[in-house]
Amino acid sequence: MWVSEQSVQTQAPPEAVWRVWADIPAWPTWNRDFEYVEADGPLAAGTTLTLGERGVGPVKSRVTEVTEGQSFTFAIDLDGATLSVVYRVAIWAGATRIYHRMIVEGPNDQLVGQQMATVVSERIPHVLQELSRMAESL
Repeated sequence: MWVSEQSVQTQAPPEAVWRVWADIPAWPTWNRDFEYVEADGPLAAGTTLTLGERGVGPVKSRVTEVTEGQSFTFAIDLDGATLSVVYRVAIWAGATRIYHRMIVEGPNDQLVGQQMATVVSERIPHVLQELSRMAESL
């Protein structure tokens, strides 16, 4: 298993962060890696997502777990591995923190993880900062 986790502190309350996440078609406003995001339902377990990733094209995904107001996970099946992306918001030491966790599991998990490591370290901090900014503006 390959895992990467990053977080950011925000002035927004957890409810505001959740409102930003719940608006699935608006995800490209805080995650510039997406040209578009389509969903066949709300942010709930079982919802299918089509992620229009820049430079990659449409990627099928599914929401696998949701804890209302706190966290959600979506999974993407890759060649020889499954990528799970977990977003979570929580109060930690009196402040709101937004967490992003990527987990790659499967026979090719280390290879896929290493290929993603640079992307994760370069892009995810910006994604979290933009998400924080949007939630703070609500």
